[in-house]
Amino acid sequence: MMRQIEMLQTQHTIASQNWQRIEGSLQLRAEGLEKEKTELTRKWEEEKKKVKEAVWPFIVSLMKARRQENSSEST
Repeated sequence: MMRQIEMLQTQHTIASQNWQRIEGSLQLRAEGLEKEKTELTRKWEEEKKKVKEAVWPFIVSLMKARRQENSSEST
């Protein structure tokens, strides 16, 4: 009976250590993914800004052209 208790305690200790390793590994992985997400979000925002800066002059010129079109049609 005593041997069985010792064996169960040993198994429990090993299982507990394994779970601690698994949790640590998952925590590191989650932290890495969070950093990656932050970096990708930053890059996405930078790219959106670049696109907006590149496209905005085109939009403004289209709006001016439409206004000129509308004003020439109404006269």
